[in-house]
Amino acid sequence: MTKRCITLCADDFGLNKSINDAIIKLATLNCISGVSVLTQTNEWKADSSQLLELSADLDLGVHLNLTEIIGSVPYYALNKLILLSNLRLISKEKIKNTFRNQINLFIQYSKTLPNFLDGHQHIHGFPVIRDALLEVIQEFWGQDRDFYVRNPSKFSLFSKPLKTCILPFQTTPATGILQEITQRRAVIKW
Repeated sequence: MTKRCITLCADDFGLNKSINDAIIKLATLNCISGVSVLTQTNEWKADSSQLLELSADLDLGVHLNLTEIIGSVPYYALNKLILLSNLRLISKEKIKNTFRNQINLFIQYSKTLPNFLDGHQHIHGFPVIRDALLEVIQEFWGQDRDFYVRNPSKFSLFSKPLKTCILPFQTTPATGILQEITQRRAVIKW
């Protein structure tokens, strides 16, 4: 029988002071085993030292963000991002640069690589974004690092690894998104 390790992870550290305080309290009480961080926020920069003091008992990861408006991070509404990624209309290079910047911000404050990566609103499982993430992982960790990626699949304990995970999406795009995409591509049939 294979032994499974489950990490109870608190997301969104850095989103605001209240979330940071709650996560620090949970970590202090040993109620969580992992924390994912939105690294491009001022709140991460302000409270990172408190979290890092507790890091010996926690897995710390980067909560990769493309959907939350924070500073100069490229922002997509979630429904638009789902549509654009499934139609392969987003730039893999732009996504890779955004992810590199977020990981480097983590390294800047923690002086180490994160233990794991995941995506805010599970964006790391979307087409194109998933491929960009795999390439960035190779750049930072190579083959020899003890590291993991949270699987966004609804059956993540029993599903295939991220590399082969395909998510089912059922979306109804907003009219504005449809018009924008139809202007970019001559023919799109729904």
